Amino acid sequence: MNKLPLTFWVHFSDNEYARKMMLCDMAANGAEHICLSEGMINKIISDPPVADKLLKEVAECNLSYVDSHAPFGNSLDLNNPYPEDFAILALRHQMHIKIAAYMNVDTITMHVGNNQFCPEIPLNKHIERMERLLDAILPEAEKNKVTVALENCWTPTNTPDVLVHLVEKFSTEYLGLCYDSGHANIMDHGRYHGEGNATWYWRNAGMEMMPAWEDAALEKMLPHIVNCHLHDNTGMGDRHDLPGTGNLDWDKIVRLLKTAPRLRVIQSEVAYTRYGMPMKTLVEKFKTLFA
Repeated sequence: MNKLPLTFWVHFSDNEYARKMMLCDMAANGAEHICLSEGMINKIISDPPVADKLLKEVAECNLSYVDSHAPFGNSLDLNNPYPEDFAILALRHQMHIKIAAYMNVDTITMHVGNNQFCPEIPLNKHIERMERLLDAILPEAEKNKVTVALENCWTPTNTPDVLVHLVEKFSTEYLGLCYDSGHANIMDHGRYHGEGNATWYWRNAGMEMMPAWEDAALEKMLPHIVNCHLHDNTGMGDRHDLPGTGNLDWDKIVRLLKTAPRLRVIQSEVAYTRYGMPMKTLVEKFKTLFA
């Protein structure tokens, strides 16, 4: 495994001064790359000159963008259940891809969507909607040389089996997967938490059975992983904690990721500002993990 860029997801601030302070702090403590977040992309859409401003700000701190995350939510996800939204939604995701390319990024993570908002729609119909939207946006990804990475979550619509099916349906190098360690742990150790995220979502998705617990998410996704969102939890909920503070097996995760043939970037998705964690602690932890 060649040395891959280590990138950090950060909470986007509309306050320019606060944003610059955060970027300077990151650089001073050893960070070199950051993720072009969903918040940043939304801001660029609403105020296009922000794109060049963000490029300038990171360059001034000797940082760079190397990966990105598309805006997400019930109306934006690939399984959007409203047929009247399709044309605009396709254009919106094509715009996300173009923005990523403009910002010198070659991977963009997307959510395929959950189904607890519309449990009356069968799973196969959700998958058909994902396929239809991917069919509309992948030509734009190929044109801009930006790989779309589909992220695992903890609902029936975004299990490793569903995501692998989607990647294998489209014969293009510009579609892959984003392995989210915290989400995978919810679908593994969540079985020990009766009212955890997984159980709540599956129940509200109209599923009569318990969640389809999965202890081999990484192994199933491994051949197609182009990005990874790494953070910890106990399986109860999506806390975005520092690796080593939950119950994930980090030795196994790192060992397997080092064999992922398509992996391009390692991303910290630890919500360090939420817990008042020093940036130095976060950078040193990830550099130690992948030493």
